[in-house]
Amino acid sequence: MPKMMLACILIMLVAGCAPIAATQPGMAPSATAGLVPQVSTSLPGGETPEPTEGLAKPADVVLALETGQARMRVGEIAALRLDEGYHWTLMVADERVFAQLDYEQDGWRRFAALAAGTTTLRVQGDPLCLTAKPPCMAPSRLVEIEIIVE
Repeated sequence: MPKMMLACILIMLVAGCAPIAATQPGMAPSATAGLVPQVSTSLPGGETPEPTEGLAKPADVVLALETGQARMRVGEIAALRLDEGYHWTLMVADERVFAQLDYEQDGWRRFAALAAGTTTLRVQGDPLCLTAKPPCMAPSRLVEIEIIVE
């Protein structure tokens, strides 16, 4: 009997240590269960990588998908680091103002501010697992960054 009681107490203690994830349809998973993926191009705490981190050539401005807007001067070089695990498509609305350079290394893309004006950099990322059989349910990402060149 004491062994049975000890076993029950141990089971209750162990079960109380781990968060329980929702297993019934319609229930949202517990935030403490760690089931919510977070994807970002910035470092924890909202910091962005240093311009020279992972870049063969330094950049004047480091862009982040979370900023929404960037100001640059004509002649400056910008760098944007994109997450692995996605197929990225980038489009600049007005390439006379801001253009992507032929540079891709370790997830970094480089751009040049060519003339004064305003344009939009549109960045779309589709998870690589979308082409898997069966495809994953991970969402695509679409971000627009307003680029102001002075």
